[in-house]
Amino acid sequence: MNELESLLQLNKMLLAESPQYLAQAAAFPPDAEAQWRLFRSLVNVRAPRPAGGDFLALQDKFTKLTLSKSYFMTDAIVLALSLTYIPAGRIVFSFITVTLSSFLIERIQRIGAPCAAAEQGA
Repeated sequence: MNELESLLQLNKMLLAESPQYLAQAAAFPPDAEAQWRLFRSLVNVRAPRPAGGDFLALQDKFTKLTLSKSYFMTDAIVLALSLTYIPAGRIVFSFITVTLSSFLIERIQRIGAPCAAAEQGA
């Protein structure tokens, strides 16, 4: 699946859960740049609720950002901002914890990946 096909599929999934945006979405041309803008728009107005596994898998594949990396990046940013009011010596232990938990998340996700693939094939 190429970039445009992935974007079209992601947008289709987002529009299925928010049909009130179908009219506005129809104004976006079917090229990759316009579909990326539509995707970003739909994600920004989407209500905070769980997304389906198919959507998350396609989004991860498209953005090439794994759950463990996004978890690590967001926590690292929070820890960096925390340096404004927490001594660096105390942040070091939090950073170690974030690094280890990110590593564990990736390992657990890899263990589950073959199981999910087997379920989809069955």
